[in-house]
Amino acid sequence: MQAVLYALAAKFLTQEDLDVLKEEIAMTLLGQMLMEDGIKKGRQEGTLEGIRLTKEVLKLTAYLSFPTTPQDCLTNIIKKQLLILRTGLL
Repeated sequence: MQAVLYALAAKFLTQEDLDVLKEEIAMTLLGQMLMEDGIKKGRQEGTLEGIRLTKEVLKLTAYLSFPTTPQDCLTNIIKKQLLILRTGLL
């Protein structure tokens, strides 16, 4: 029944009337259920996107070998300086 209402509303109502109808439907049990489903789906998609981005950052971090401690940072600097001196790039 509500599917028919949606189809007719989309075809014959103005945007203002659709906004009013949307508010009224949002106050019904079905409207609340649809809203909760949308929120749940959005959270799931957001979580998956967060996991994907975290994996990418971890891969880049491992590839670029960012130092994790001050000692690692100094070690990397010294290694780079030695490489420059050995290869005569300076």
